[in-house]
Amino acid sequence: MPDSAAPARGPHAAVVCNPAKLDPARLTPLVAAREHALKWAPTRWFTTLAADSGQAAARAALESRPSVVLVAGGDGTTRAVAQEAAGTGVPLAIIPVGSANVLARNLGLPRFSLDDAVQTAFAGRDHAVDVAMAELEGSDGATCRRSFLVMAGIGLDADIIAGTSPRAKRRLGWLAYAATSLPKLLGSRAFPARILVDGRAGVDLAAHTVAICNCGTLPGGVRLLPGARIDDGRLDLLVLSPRGPLGWVPIARRFFIDHRVSTRRDAGPAAELLPGGRARIQHLVCTAVTIQTDRPRACELDGEAFERIVRISAHIEPKALVVRVP
Repeated sequence: MPDSAAPARGPHAAVVCNPAKLDPARLTPLVAAREHALKWAPTRWFTTLAADSGQAAARAALESRPSVVLVAGGDGTTRAVAQEAAGTGVPLAIIPVGSANVLARNLGLPRFSLDDAVQTAFAGRDHAVDVAMAELEGSDGATCRRSFLVMAGIGLDADIIAGTSPRAKRRLGWLAYAATSLPKLLGSRAFPARILVDGRAGVDLAAHTVAICNCGTLPGGVRLLPGARIDDGRLDLLVLSPRGPLGWVPIARRFFIDHRVSTRRDAGPAAELLPGGRARIQHLVCTAVTIQTDRPRACELDGEAFERIVRISAHIEPKALVVRVP
């Protein structure tokens, strides 16, 4: 299906599709039916490239001046397209066909029906959400800027994502991450990090994983941070630093039985939410955070593994992205 970026006359949709996640032919008749019902001009189609996860296709789609951009892919593809769409005012409609679809879950989007997802794209309402912008620094001092909508992580969660094969994700969906988690948990070691929040003095600590969250629900319905919302203008910083393998037991209970880590949203420099014992969870709310590590560490943004980094600086851009919701 050829790509085209020339502006169309009248309202039209643009589709950015990751062919590794979905055959565009499955989507074509559903989109055509909606555009015909609305008497819109023909939809423009763009396919992603593995080299940039979808940013080039998103830029071309936006140049066609669409009324809505549909993105068909996983959280990584959506992240890349959202980075280009942020600040433009053009609504982004998510067709979730990835292994986890965490953003779609947090937004309450249809996750099991392509037809329902396409209907939301054309007939849903617009809702402005926050976008987190991150600057990543590698060991060579080179930096790059990337956005994220769900979370950025350093340490254990990034190791799990990097260690989960694409084949396993295709076969098992989000359960593939669970299968990778146990050996990573048993081999996890805390690493030194310095965290600076909202311009305050830095805090030195040892952590197994540090997560900068823009929303609160993970795959499987785990309510990591029930108070976190994608439109509250804030980031939630979560630091997990259990002492020894047994320290993961109460943390796992919070994740999978209580379905929550914390209901508190402290503005202080850190808050120990599991008193005493082996488990330590620190949670605070901020608008900007910098994490510096002792040496290059694995990093992930919205479930996509990136090169190892020594620093990540993130800040929130409130209501920067318009998304279509039911």
